[in-house]
Amino acid sequence: MSESDFLTYSKYREHLKGGHIQKVEVGLGDDKQYTRNGVFDFLDNVLDRSSGTIHARATVANSILF
Repeated sequence: MSESDFLTYSKYREHLKGGHIQKVEVGLGDDKQYTRNGVFDFLDNVLDRSSGTIHARATVANSILF
């Protein structure tokens, strides 16, 4: 996530009891809404100065059937 996204996340997290958001909602490029649900499960504690990003991960089930 970008540094600005991280700052937004951090400010929002301050208002929650427990201090951590675990539920995520994801939309793909052509989605009109956030239709996929997942779990936020990793946030690095190091800012990559070359890109201005912080590594974060959410696990989202792949519901596409072939």
